Amino acid sequence: MLWLNRAIWIVVIATFGFVTAAQAEVDPIPPTTVPPGPDGVTLLFPNALVPPPHYKVFRFTGEADAGSATVPTPFTVLFDWLDPTGGPAFSPPFEFVLEPLVTTLLDTGEFTLPFCPQQVSLHFLNGGTTPAVVKGMFLHECRPIPEPAGLTTLAGICLFFAWSARRFRGKRG
Repeated sequence: MLWLNRAIWIVVIATFGFVTAAQAEVDPIPPTTVPPGPDGVTLLFPNALVPPPHYKVFRFTGEADAGSATVPTPFTVLFDWLDPTGGPAFSPPFEFVLEPLVTTLLDTGEFTLPFCPQQVSLHFLNGGTTPAVVKGMFLHECRPIPEPAGLTTLAGICLFFAWSARRFRGKRG
């Protein structure tokens, strides 16, 4: 039974190491004015890197309004990063329509990269004729592979079968 206690402690320590390796970074975006036009607003964020293998998850949730606009305003959210060769890369655009006199909820959903870049950017583009205001939360998280929850589940299943087999063998003899 001593081997089972040791195995449990090894799994707990290994899982703790994986859990602490995940770097969840959530940055609040205060109310930010986005001028009309193709330049918009770009916000830069450094990443806390985790040892490979890992992947990156982006998500923006928040709200925006078109200010004094009297017609619907196209509004776009983009993520960007430096790819492994050093060149810029962009996510597909997440497009919204800001209705006049109404606050619009924004949620890009999760966007995933197969690696963790050193720096990421969040872009807001306003396709209207008047400034828009946006605020929210920007999640950019490096997640280790395998994920801690999956590793814990796998370790628990292995320990259960090892315990069951040992228990069954003890009853037969």
